[in-house]
Amino acid sequence: MLRSMTDPTSSGDPMIKLAGLSIWAKGRERPDTDDGWDGNWITIQASVQASGAYVEVSGAILRSDEVASFVRQLETLYAELRGSAELDCAEPQLRRSSATLPARFR
Repeated sequence: MLRSMTDPTSSGDPMIKLAGLSIWAKGRERPDTDDGWDGNWITIQASVQASGAYVEVSGAILRSDEVASFVRQLETLYAELRGSAELDCAEPQLRRSSATLPARFR
C-alpha cells in the first residue's frame, strides 16, 4: 500500500529514522533486473522535518549499496562510540544525511 504524501505515517514505521529524517522503502524500482546498477535502485518515500520546515520526496532515489554502506558506518559508530556515519546518495533529492555521536557519549 502506497501512502499519501500528506500522511507520512500511513505506511507504518520508517525503514530509517534518524533525527528529523524518515525513510520508507516501497520496493525495488526494477525487481527483475540483476545488473549492478539498474537492479539496486529502491523506490522510497522520505521526509525531513526540521525547525520550521518539512520536505518530502519519493521515487527511486536510493540504492541498496548506499544503504548497506550507511548501515556499516552506523555499526562502527555504535561499536566504537566515536566517528560519524553518512548516507551519501547518488541522487540529489536525498543528497546527504549524517549521524554523529553526541559529545556526551564520546
